[in-house]
Amino acid sequence: MLVMGMSSKKHQIPAIRFKGFTDAWEQRKLIEEADFFDEKRIPIDSEKRVQGRYPYYGATGVIDYVDNYIFDGEYILLAEDGANIITRNSPVAYITEGKFWLNNHAHIMKMKLGSNLFLLQLLERQNYEKFNSGTAQPKLNGQIVKNMIFNFPSYKEQNKIGNFFKLIDKTIALHQRKLTLLKQLKQTYLKQIFPQNKENMPALRFAGFSEPWKQSKFDEVFSHVQNNSLSRADLNYKSGYAMNIHYGDILIRFGEYLDVSKYQLPMIANKQLVEKYKSSILKDGDIVIADAAEDETVGKCSELGGIEDANILAGLHTIPSRPNWTFASGYLGYYMNSSAFHDQLLPLIQGTKISSISKSALKKTDIKYPHGKDEQTKIGNLFKQLDDSIALHQSKLEKLMDLKQVLLVKMFV
Repeated sequence: MLVMGMSSKKHQIPAIRFKGFTDAWEQRKLIEEADFFDEKRIPIDSEKRVQGRYPYYGATGVIDYVDNYIFDGEYILLAEDGANIITRNSPVAYITEGKFWLNNHAHIMKMKLGSNLFLLQLLERQNYEKFNSGTAQPKLNGQIVKNMIFNFPSYKEQNKIGNFFKLIDKTIALHQRKLTLLKQLKQTYLKQIFPQNKENMPALRFAGFSEPWKQSKFDEVFSHVQNNSLSRADLNYKSGYAMNIHYGDILIRFGEYLDVSKYQLPMIANKQLVEKYKSSILKDGDIVIADAAEDETVGKCSELGGIEDANILAGLHTIPSRPNWTFASGYLGYYMNSSAFHDQLLPLIQGTKISSISKSALKKTDIKYPHGKDEQTKIGNLFKQLDDSIALHQSKLEKLMDLKQVLLVKMFV
């Protein structure tokens, strides 16, 4: 059971701790609590490594597998160098189990009597900017690490805290694995459920459908809708007369199917400008394509849904396109973001630093679709359900990670 404590830096007592613990934490140097084994590390050049079953660790965790090991057991690894020491895009501390090899880019240690699991969290929550001794890239010098001062509770409380966070980390890892598997499943379906290259039927199909798919030119399927050229500076998130879809949001924020009722979109406050483009107000089923990007993601698009009575316009670097006949909701959005369609764009992309695709280039592409809307509907619903599951696990994962960060602050001194 967790209980609230009297948080105090002076008395070294955490704000939240397990019931039964009241003693103040004590400050000690890391070298007083942990043994170091850096002198036993041996780096192996990549061309000299023999592939095997033993993890080969570096500053960012496991970076390879080799045919031998130099350590066996539970140790704590702390990144010695690399930008991640400052940016913290991934963990800097790791716990090992069993046999492994370690290069010279991570410090290795284990607690003398206390909990390695506690030490893992203690090191992971630390801000290392003030300990950085590198110039070209961040570095944690061995002597500096050994002399870092931390607050330590009793061994019994260390074990409680360490095991508690181990459970949290296992739960986070479980949701991360589920999220990864769902994303992989979606990518597999995107490749198999739409006809590739010159095929007129997909490799994977719902039961009951056997007719060849139809194929039409882009400009047969779509009519062009006018976009505006408003930059981010011309938009706001407070009020306006119409919402605006910016190409950057398509590339980064939005998925293949965009339910606009679930997103906060930037707004246009200029009433006269909105009046000027009133004939270009977007509708459910419209496709908005990003015509510029820094890489081959150019051409990524979103199919719109959930518009109802909202006024929505397509903005800078977009090609808004309206189907000339009705497709099942979601079908075009997922098809046009699959490799079956997007691969057609690759030879049509122009530019070096900034990649772009033109309306005239799009006319050279083909759109493939099932003859009946029933199959289109099943495809659209399948991907929408996958996206809903992905969003659910992403939300759970983010909440767990936020909870962990709060507890790392409240349960440590």
